[in-house]
Amino acid sequence: MQRGLLSLAVLGVFLSQSTAEVQADSLIDPDAYRALVADKRAFRIGDTITIIIAEQTTAESSANTGRDKGVGFAATGSDNTRENDIRFAVDSSVDGAAITRRVGRVRGQITATVRSLNELGHLVVEGQQKLIINGEAQSITVVGTLRPEDVDNSNAVLSSRLTNSQIEFTGKGIVSEAQKPGIIGRVLQFFGLN
Repeated sequence: MQRGLLSLAVLGVFLSQSTAEVQADSLIDPDAYRALVADKRAFRIGDTITIIIAEQTTAESSANTGRDKGVGFAATGSDNTRENDIRFAVDSSVDGAAITRRVGRVRGQITATVRSLNELGHLVVEGQQKLIINGEAQSITVVGTLRPEDVDNSNAVLSSRLTNSQIEFTGKGIVSEAQKPGIIGRVLQFFGLN
């Protein structure tokens, strides 16, 4: 019985010393905590957001020109045998028309990160994606600002909702190199002959 009391006393001393050394740390970081039922839309720095790129631009320019000019001279002369007519006329007319059309389309989807919040509480986002398809390196870069209320329930936003946006789609490889003019073409472009 005495031995049992001694064991309990030693255990009590051990527990009192070990609890004094233990600190209670929470497993939940209050700054980064999101409840299971909380809204999953991006609203803080470091959050990710899906940007659905659906851009189409069309530009058209046309010009019509027309010009008519004419100069005429007529003279009549006669002698005792016959009447002579001399006529001289120069007419010129120029009609011209030109139409320039340019159409650009970009469709894609990219995940961007919230880099900062501006003074109005809008999200400044930036994302970059690089793809290599058959040796052709393609890169999509998106930078812009958006309102948190424009983000839908699936944490996605259309690129048309971005303000001050810059969407860049570039490629480098066999296809883009084939589209560049050759040396002679570049020399002609330099002199404005092409």
